[in-house]
Amino acid sequence: GERYPAARGKCDFSTMPADHYSNLVHQERLLREQIQKNFSLGDQRIVLEALVFAKAAHEKQFRDEGAPYVIHPVRISLTLFELEKATPTRVMAALLHDVVEDTGIPLEEITRRFGKRVATLVDNLTRPRPIDETDEQKKRSKIQKFTEYLSADYDTRLIKCGDVLDNVRSWKYIPPNHPSRKKFTRWYAEAKDYSLPLAQKTDRTLADAIREAIATATATE
Repeated sequence: GERYPAARGKCDFSTMPADHYSNLVHQERLLREQIQKNFSLGDQRIVLEALVFAKAAHEKQFRDEGAPYVIHPVRISLTLFELEKATPTRVMAALLHDVVEDTGIPLEEITRRFGKRVATLVDNLTRPRPIDETDEQKKRSKIQKFTEYLSADYDTRLIKCGDVLDNVRSWKYIPPNHPSRKKFTRWYAEAKDYSLPLAQKTDRTLADAIREAIATATATE
């Protein structure tokens, strides 16, 4: 597999001002800096292509916190650098991990543009969602998916844990009157019952960060 030295000039979300956390321009600039500092010129080209592709795919989508949706995969990618776990393949998969599930772009397009390994990781991170899925169906499907994650390869688990960490960190930025705040009780339970065991199996630093993020989010409720 790819081996890269520890990331240079790492970002630190724990000390990041709130207005920067949900600012796509700021987050994308940080990511581009990390890519340029840590990857070869050839890898920079293909990873930045994945970034542009993800931005276009998620262009009309927004996070519950109000930011453009693509800020989520951008922050996950930055987390990989923060953990000194970033490789071109992992960063591309992180950037593209929601494209198939949320935009209707076929997996074959990911394979054609970014290669089989990236497409395999994106597929591993994609949860099939039937039309008119009920809340109960969604709950059962997510539990089943987390069961699959526990036996997945390291890269899949690592990116999924980064996904969970960014979701939990973002909860406190969701506006007080947003409908998603009614889901917090379920989200907390899922994070503690399913995400934490996955993180503990995958990376101790990630597990500690998720645990801290849950505590922080709970304290702001």
